[in-house]
Amino acid sequence: MKKRLSLILATTAALFCFAQPALADDFICEGSIGSRSIDDNIKVPNGASCALNGTRVDGNIEVHRRASLRMNGAKIDGNVISEGASQIHISNSRIDGNIEAKTYTPSLTVSGTAVDGNIVCEDGTRLKGSNNRVDGNIECRNK
Repeated sequence: MKKRLSLILATTAALFCFAQPALADDFICEGSIGSRSIDDNIKVPNGASCALNGTRVDGNIEVHRRASLRMNGAKIDGNVISEGASQIHISNSRIDGNIEAKTYTPSLTVSGTAVDGNIVCEDGTRLKGSNNRVDGNIECRNK
């Protein structure tokens, strides 16, 4: 009986010592996503291209170094964040958060889009676009 109890205690201790917390995986976008819902954050990895056409995203979108994002008719329940992206083009979409390009993004275009938050562009990012509705502020400046 003592051996069995020792074995159970040792096994339990080992499980607690080596257990890893469950981490939510981000959805990696490399290519095109059509009219579907994604209940997760989207990451566009370094150098990749992502196109969202009629896509609904319940999370944030992060566009990493030298990556590009094209959105048309998308609905984002979160933020669109550039982490040194080469280009971000958003048209005929709805963003329920902010659009942020706080690191240099050579091409940031927003057209025909409703933004419930702010559009922030810094570090030399140039914002282009027309026919938008922005409920927050538009702030573009060089640091």
